[in-house]
Amino acid sequence: MQTVNPPRIDQYSETIAVIQDASTVLNFDQNDGIGAILLAKAREPNVGNQLELRCNFNYGYITEPQVVDIF
Repeated sequence: MQTVNPPRIDQYSETIAVIQDASTVLNFDQNDGIGAILLAKAREPNVGNQLELRCNFNYGYITEPQVVDIF
């Protein structure tokens, strides 16, 4: 099973102008209903934060997974 790993800002071929001019860059990856968004470029301290997602493109939704406390 492939792991979900959004690319870093230097791992895709966009023009340098887009990378330099953009104030926020979000990178996305998805596989088998599990997805992630990486905040590749933003103001500190948020750079590098990653949000895990549940994706179902057949039904047209992307949601955050439910956190279950077992205490």
